[in-house]
Amino acid sequence: MRNGAHRAALNPLVKLTLIKVTYASLFQSVLAGGAAWIKSRGGRMSLNVRTRKVDGVVIVDMSGRLTIGEPVLLLRETLRVQVNDGARQFVLNLGEVSYIDSSGLGELVSAYTTVRNKQGDVKLLNLTSKAKDLLQMTKLLTVFDVYDDEAKAVSALKASKTSA
Repeated sequence: MRNGAHRAALNPLVKLTLIKVTYASLFQSVLAGGAAWIKSRGGRMSLNVRTRKVDGVVIVDMSGRLTIGEPVLLLRETLRVQVNDGARQFVLNLGEVSYIDSSGLGELVSAYTTVRNKQGDVKLLNLTSKAKDLLQMTKLLTVFDVYDDEAKAVSALKASKTSA
């Protein structure tokens, strides 16, 4: 077997191992409440996600691009970990998200559905004009509650929990 053919035969296994190691170390930092960065091949930041709690509400601060691939997987895994730990109230701060593609939009809907099915709620915070236009065009602005002030979003979640 030629050297290149041997490498190609091992490539899927090597990729799987690298993915496991990368995501395991990445999500350890998410679990610890720290910041997690994913870099694209060009070294440009794709998405930065940081979680914190305010009055029992998980605030997910995001910056960068919410696009297909690793950024969407990062958001999905971040929320999955929080939901598995018992969190049910989320504010997704999109103030520094410069671009959302169809996969990113789909992940926001998926996050909303997942949390609502667990008797929780998701509010969006600090939408850019581009993001607001996107949600309006897709009629998702009627689905999500959107806030420009973090304290008001947290208060709305606290109020919906006490009235439920």
